Amino acid sequence: MQLCKTILEIRNHSSSLEVLVTTAKIQRKDEDKCLELDWNSTLKFLASPAAQQGGLRSWLWQTCNEFGFYQTCEAKSLCPFARGFHPLEIDFEICEQAFNVSREEVADNVAKSHKYYGGWNMDARRILSVNGDVDPWSMLALTTERGDELPTHWVKGASHHSWTHPVKETDDQEVRDARDIIYLKVMQWLEEDYRLVDVKEK
Repeated sequence: MQLCKTILEIRNHSSSLEVLVTTAKIQRKDEDKCLELDWNSTLKFLASPAAQQGGLRSWLWQTCNEFGFYQTCEAKSLCPFARGFHPLEIDFEICEQAFNVSREEVADNVAKSHKYYGGWNMDARRILSVNGDVDPWSMLALTTERGDELPTHWVKGASHHSWTHPVKETDDQEVRDARDIIYLKVMQWLEEDYRLVDVKEK
């Protein structure tokens, strides 16, 4: 939310490049190292054990072998910046170079995951789907509540899973509320299970 506000404030008197630079500075304010911009070096890094730190390699493995879930920025799209610099081919190249998974295998893996989990019609229970209303990935999430077993919650002004990040004093109230809602729902389900076990034992 704060990043979007900054972009909207400066875009009328700044070039697209200046907006991108400002965005990068905000996102990397705690970083003291330069950002590697060489694509071949990036691919080499993603194929190495060093990319395991922070879970990056694990997430990329999931995208190639299970879910797809790619955020692209195609040339004729309406994405906010860097239009044309992130086509789907880039993600397929990561899969090929880092995990030796071809684009055809990615498509096959995604289809198998949909079949296994049920896609939009999953037969599951006790899954709370939480989404930020400015998160582009929310389009791929369960957003329609299906009773108490598959509830949903929208976090106003939040981006991608911001409620899972370490707590900060600057967190919006909506993000703080989301953490409470998640905690209370999980505790409710655990308590129901505890009562069920207790009844069976009696």
